[in-house]
Amino acid sequence: MAKYNDVTMGQMEACINRMGGLPNFLDFIGGQGRIVFESVLSFSHTIVLPAQPAFSAHEQLFINECHPQGVSVAQTWNNFIHPFLNKVERPTEKTGLVFHKIGAVCTEERIISQLVANKMGKIDITLSQLFALLLKQGNGEEGDLLLPNKDNRCYILDVGGNLQAVNARWSRTCKGWLLSAHEADSPHKWENNGQVITRN
Repeated sequence: MAKYNDVTMGQMEACINRMGGLPNFLDFIGGQGRIVFESVLSFSHTIVLPAQPAFSAHEQLFINECHPQGVSVAQTWNNFIHPFLNKVERPTEKTGLVFHKIGAVCTEERIISQLVANKMGKIDITLSQLFALLLKQGNGEEGDLLLPNKDNRCYILDVGGNLQAVNARWSRTCKGWLLSAHEADSPHKWENNGQVITRN
């Protein structure tokens, strides 16, 4: 019984063509040569984020208004509200955050696999840590988060313990942050004008 029953003849032929033809393919499966995938991520910089207090998404993330502490959230999409509205987090300790530039249009699977394979930090951060970053640029000021209309992506556990890909994007038109999310195993593709944030 075949291991990969879903692979079509067309996909197999495309793979052989990408490898330079049948001789290269036969050499490769015979143990010669290697395939190298270019990384879509490159290191940008690191910061040290102070310890964060307990965090309640329901109390501290607002729609269409300026947060009392100064974070203007213009829109939280339903795909963010549903998994995070009732999320409550414990205080966190001082944490190092790593910023990685995205150099190509890619899926979550490719990004996560590269983060893991290259040991580029712990994948998930907390809502409180994301909010602390937003707080530093609450009204669109320059800082560690990219502006404007660029993706600032991170991976956060939702209220059910599932890993969500969260995106924060500053909208010049709306004059506020747009927050969205989808499951980390989603086939959704992201543009190559953003960054990914992980922990040390």
